[in-house]
Amino acid sequence: MITRKDYMEKKTSFEDYYLEIAKEARVSVSAHLMARVRRSSDPYLNDIPLTVWDAESIYYQQGINRVMRARGDFWSLAGGVCTLKVLARHKINQEKE
Repeated sequence: MITRKDYMEKKTSFEDYYLEIAKEARVSVSAHLMARVRRSSDPYLNDIPLTVWDAESIYYQQGINRVMRARGDFWSLAGGVCTLKVLARHKINQEKE
């Protein structure tokens, strides 16, 4: 398990930390949002409004919070958005392979 401390001490990457959280919390990105992700021209997906990411991350708040707390972290809108964006980029990369 990657802990918040590991992440803060740069023993793991941003992507690895949040992807592990997404997988353990069983987060998925809706088909509607993935369609927008596929059309995005920004590598950080910032051309999709933050309100869209916020709304989707709230759906997973309890699951993400449970997984984050086990790692010494806690849920926030920012953490929820990071989790979703990392998962979405991971899915896009898998589709390219």
